[in-house]
Amino acid sequence: MKDKKYNTLKCYLWSLPSLILILLIVIFPIIYTGYISLTNMNVYHWTNYSFIGLKNYKDAILVFDSGFLKAFVMTVIWTVTSMILQLVIAYILASLLNVRGLKARNIYKTFLIFPWAMPGYDSEVIMAAGAFVQGSSIELSADGPMREPYAVYYQGGLTFPHAKLGVMMSMQKMAEKGLMKFE
Repeated sequence: MKDKKYNTLKCYLWSLPSLILILLIVIFPIIYTGYISLTNMNVYHWTNYSFIGLKNYKDAILVFDSGFLKAFVMTVIWTVTSMILQLVIAYILASLLNVRGLKARNIYKTFLIFPWAMPGYDSEVIMAAGAFVQGSSIELSADGPMREPYAVYYQGGLTFPHAKLGVMMSMQKMAEKGLMKFE
């Protein structure tokens, strides 16, 4: 029992730098955006801005042609419409799937479940995203189960040599730390 708790704690400690980075990437922009919203920073006051408090919020809500109310109303309409459509379509599909004689029923169920069956994880998994590298739109990440054997599922890479280099560097670092041996 003690070994299991130790191994679980070790897994969380290994992922702590990634978690801190993710928190900084998410929390800092929110706080900074909140701060900027309380100043008069814009294209004309990029470096010499001043604190103006809630004036921007007052102007957005009370000035008739600021564009805020129109954007807010359109957002509400879009959200309500899309949610209603999603619920109606989901209800219709669920109802059709319960019709016994429907020929396409089994095919639809297969295509509905197929993406879920692809990853093949059979236990809890720590996912470590290496992010988007070299300006690419391809994710480089490594996922590992929280049970023995602690395998790593490496995925992504800009090119084959790039992915190969990532695997080789990871293996070298693990060998240097005594986490794996080459025989």
